[in-house]
Amino acid sequence: MTIITALFAVGCVVLVTKLPRLLRGEGTNAFVATLLLTLSIGLAIPQPYLVIDRLLGGHNVANLILHLMLTAAFFFIGLGLADAHLGERARRLIKGPVGLVVLALVLGLTILFFALSDTSDSASGMSAVDRQWTITAYGTMGRVYPAFIALAIIPPMAAAVANQKRSRSLRVVSALQVAAFSITVLTLPIQALELIPGVNVGGIYTVPTWIAVGFFLAGAVGLELARYQGQDRQVAEEDGNAAAVPS
Repeated sequence: MTIITALFAVGCVVLVTKLPRLLRGEGTNAFVATLLLTLSIGLAIPQPYLVIDRLLGGHNVANLILHLMLTAAFFFIGLGLADAHLGERARRLIKGPVGLVVLALVLGLTILFFALSDTSDSASGMSAVDRQWTITAYGTMGRVYPAFIALAIIPPMAAAVANQKRSRSLRVVSALQVAAFSITVLTLPIQALELIPGVNVGGIYTVPTWIAVGFFLAGAVGLELARYQGQDRQVAEEDGNAAAVPS
């Protein structure tokens, strides 16, 4: 079993644990975000990727779908956490005009750069596609909105880690989320370096990206364990389902 397959399996388990609350009308944003993230992981596995992409014409449209699902996943992560304990400034940044404009620009440019590229050789991660500036720009755009959400979330989430009034388990969950969001931010400029002619970083951002995904899923598992231990109110805030608390 590869690391990606293992992460996909963990994502599926987390989805199953969240399903009862979804059926009660709770935790919708958290469930949708986890679903989109898990589907994105599944689509990154070479075998299903090739099958799905061939059904779509064999031009790596499956990779475009993966990018759009990841962007949507971070949108729902932002929605959930913005309504929890991020504070008014972060809430306005994510849900207000600035956040919506950034989201629209990222989606538009992602589709544009993909359409301008030669994507005829189907392969997971578009590894068989010739190096093109538009492909590099397309890949970079896939990291812009997640980094935007991360920058809005990291400061209040870091404060949650330091909050002694919260349980130790939920502070660990917040720490995992801070680590994941921090990696998300750091990988953007690394990949963006490849927009400079002649620069090739050799995909060194790939491993940190999967580490960040692992931290996200570990945090989700931690939330479910905390809920099992009876910390429902604090978990609701962490999961983005309680009323905002004063910041």
